[in-house]
Amino acid sequence: ALWRGETLHIHRDAVDAAGRRVYGLATYIPDIVDGDVRGFLVMNLDVTPMKEAELRLTEMNAERR
Repeated sequence: ALWRGETLHIHRDAVDAAGRRVYGLATYIPDIVDGDVRGFLVMNLDVTPMKEAELRLTEMNAERR
């Protein structure tokens, strides 16, 4: 998809060296010149705090039921 000019978003979780679960989001953006993809740009974000808050809210909502 990326080489066809489509932006790609990849969510990933992993365990860091300290054994803590971390969450990331990578966005791959094609570099298009004259209609041809000549490469791509990558942006990696650590979204661990946001994902941890989301998981806590999900737990709290489940407890309320």
